[in-house]
Amino acid sequence: MTKWNDYIKEMGDPIERLSGYLRANNVVKNIDELNMQADEEAKKDVTESLKAGEKIKYSSVDNTFNEVYESNPWNIIEQQKELDEHLAVYGKEYPMEKYATK
Repeated sequence: MTKWNDYIKEMGDPIERLSGYLRANNVVKNIDELNMQADEEAKKDVTESLKAGEKIKYSSVDNTFNEVYESNPWNIIEQQKELDEHLAVYGKEYPMEKYATK
């Protein structure tokens, strides 16, 4: 990653370089306006995606253990048992309504 960061520092931001090229060669006259529109559209898309994602329930707590291995090894079975015991005592302390049921 360091090499890429060094490259960007040396060469400059590729988006800014392209914008400068387009502006200098009169390819696009309103490049700044187009960049602002693209930024606004991206922000809108991200905001809409976040709102949609917040409405979806998390996967069941059991899926934490059941969707990794074809057959759970002993230590995973032990961890699941410990979590079940913990949630039996302290489950009300967690936002469990955000999780799908089994």
